Parts: sequence; structure tokens; C-alpha cells
Amino acid sequence: MQFATTRGETTMAALTSRLFKLDGPAAKARSKQVENALLQANPQLRNLTTVPPGATIEVPAIEGIAPTAEVQPVEDAARATLAALVTEVGQALTATGAALDAAMKFQDQEARETLQALKSGEFGRLAKEQPALQKRLPQIKQEATANLRGVAVLAAAQRKALTQVDSDLAAFLKQFGA
Repeated sequence: MQFATTRGETTMAALTSRLFKLDGPAAKARSKQVENALLQANPQLRNLTTVPPGATIEVPAIEGIAPTAEVQPVEDAARATLAALVTEVGQALTATGAALDAAMKFQDQEARETLQALKSGEFGRLAKEQPALQKRLPQIKQEATANLRGVAVLAAAQRKALTQVDSDLAAFLKQFGA
């Protein structure tokens, strides 16, 4: 059994000419034969506008008509599909890592600004005027310092986890020869 992927073809003629060697005097008749065989094996091709680029389709063997190099045995198609999937997962993890980095940078900045504000003269004057605030200052400082440390720990854990996932994905692909 052999497979191929679509590339956004809008006509069956474009798809068949990419997947099969159709030349010579009987090319037109062969093209129709190939179209019929492809449609029988892949009914979803009847409406190519609903078939996304990269969709895997079965390419039936047709006596006397050779497929092009675009057609792959099932094992090669599976490897290619797996590699594409792992690439997408990797891209999603990269985007997730970037979003987490941005969130951690924001939390880090917020904690640093809080600690900086606590050191300011203006804040000190305000605290002297507000006894309740003066009483909470040590707790606020302790919480901001703890947040700063927590962000650093989480960032390191995130980097370690993403590095491990990247390594695991690479090992997974290697097992399948992709």
C-alpha cells in the first residue's frame, strides 16, 4: 500500500499528474483511469476544497501506470507524518515556553519594582503616616522577596523541562527513523 500527501491541489488533474507518470498518446485515458482509482480509494477527494494541504491519501496500484517519487510506501508516509506531528508539537512547546518566559519576566519585574518601591523615601514617609502600612512592610518585603526567588526557581524548572521534552521528542523520532 502506498500513500502521498496533498499540496492544496484544486483539480484532480493536478493531483493525478503529480502522483503518476502520465505521458504518451494514451495519457488522457490513463489520467481518467487514475482519477477514478484515486476517488474510489479516497472519496474525500470528490471535493478538493475541503481537503487541507498535507492530508494523507491512499495511492492505489494501477496496472501499467507507474507512480512518481511523490508516492511513498506506508512506512515512509508514517515517518513523514510522525515527523510533521513532532515538529508541530515542538513549535507549540516553543510558543508555550515563550509565553511562560514572558509571564515570569513580568512577575520578576513586578517583585523587583515592589522591593524598589519599599526602599524609596516617599514610601517610607507614607508608612510613617500610616501605622497599619508600617506594620505590614516586613510582610510585604518578605512576600516580594519570596516571589522573586520563586520566579527564578520556576524559570529554571521550565528550562529544564522544555530541554528534556525536546530531547525526548528527538529520541522518539530517532526510534522510528524519522
